[in-house]
Amino acid sequence: MNHFAQVIDRYRQQSHSEADKGHRFERLMQAMLRTLPPWSKEIKSYNRGHGSVQDDSMKNYIHRHVSMWFWIVSLVIFIMLIVGYIVLKQAGGHVVPAQVNCREDKRPYRRVTYWQQEVNCANPIATSYEGEGIDTYTAQSIYTDNCVLYLPESYKPQGTPTKLIIFCKEGDSQVGTSSDPIFDEQRCGRLFHWLLYLGYAVVAADGVPDAWKAAIGATERAVGNYVAVQSTIKAVEYVGKHYNVDTGRLFVFGYSQGGHYAQNVIDNSALNVAAVAEWSPVCSMRWHQWDLSSNATVGGVTFTKAARLNIARMFGFPAVSTNIQLLNLDYDPDLTMGYDPWTRNVEDPYNDFVKQEGSDFLYRLPDGVTVDQITMKKYSKAPLKIWAAEDDNKLSADVFKVFIKAMRNTGQIAELKLYNQGEHHVQQYQTAVGTFVENGETCDLYPIALDVALWFYNFGGYPLKDYNLSE
Repeated sequence: MNHFAQVIDRYRQQSHSEADKGHRFERLMQAMLRTLPPWSKEIKSYNRGHGSVQDDSMKNYIHRHVSMWFWIVSLVIFIMLIVGYIVLKQAGGHVVPAQVNCREDKRPYRRVTYWQQEVNCANPIATSYEGEGIDTYTAQSIYTDNCVLYLPESYKPQGTPTKLIIFCKEGDSQVGTSSDPIFDEQRCGRLFHWLLYLGYAVVAADGVPDAWKAAIGATERAVGNYVAVQSTIKAVEYVGKHYNVDTGRLFVFGYSQGGHYAQNVIDNSALNVAAVAEWSPVCSMRWHQWDLSSNATVGGVTFTKAARLNIARMFGFPAVSTNIQLLNLDYDPDLTMGYDPWTRNVEDPYNDFVKQEGSDFLYRLPDGVTVDQITMKKYSKAPLKIWAAEDDNKLSADVFKVFIKAMRNTGQIAELKLYNQGEHHVQQYQTAVGTFVENGETCDLYPIALDVALWFYNFGGYPLKDYNLSE
């Protein structure tokens, strides 16, 4: 016990009443103030002008100065408590990490949370079989990626964790910006309103950091690259640490190039995935992406095959500076090893597709070859269902068929729902079967969205909720 504490304890023992305790403590404060530099000069000046300081005068002096500081400090503490309470209420009972940039929302938690995280953009694929110097190592290439988390109205910071869906974005979109694809009504927006209505949380990473994209001369297309996989893993870890969500049993959704992205996240991570749903997905770098026609202007040069450009620049293909050079570039499966679902964990891969008549990027099975004859085997870590259209004008329907048949050849759960029309955006061709209200907005419900929810429910997802039937 220090000296001051001993004095206070002795005063308590010697005091005969509460009032006496107060008087003794006041005298102790007077003695202390006479020894403190900020106060001693004022007290000495007071003594010179008034003679010795009488008890009543000193009491008034103490009350006037100490009371003033007491109320100032009390006011500051009160303001801090109010601010802290507001922050905790908005964070849903837990403190949102400082690096999180949250949009305003009227709920007691953040409906939409954006944050950034560092990722290593160095190509992890070893392509050399030659000996290297004993002291060589692979340098890191650190960039910052954008991520987003959407929480449903039913989210609670305590209790049963909210089920989590990983959203793998399509090609020409960016997560965490004004072109955030999650609620793009022309793509997946209608589906995700429905999934949030059912109670799921949704997390997504962009997978193509802006600064990295600029450094290598690429576009926003993720093409299932290694950075997208790494960033998604880190995003799941992040929300699992800071929010009451279930990261032990995940659901994955991918649309278009996001299907390729999703397959790579599933197979190239230790994440435990319960089920995967994909709309019109890229199943092969070679047969779905390499020849895909899509324009992009990079560095003042217009390229007519944006997906091929990104594959080339992200995976270390020979450098190209003109569109002609890009068009003459051959696909090399060794350079994309481990990141092409068509060749990863596959036996007897099928590569005898032929071009569809009148197209320079769509492929089909040769005449006389049927899906039943395919012997290719594809191993994956989670049940998969694909929704696509026979007349898809971006990706070849026969490639969807062979991919699912290859998974079924291994005894895995794999399904394909192939519509007779719908091109690359099936949902836009469907008629709404009902409506529901999510986040105060009345939303249309489409058959394909019902199907996705039911698929997830079959593997431990949320059951379907009531909705208003269309007349």
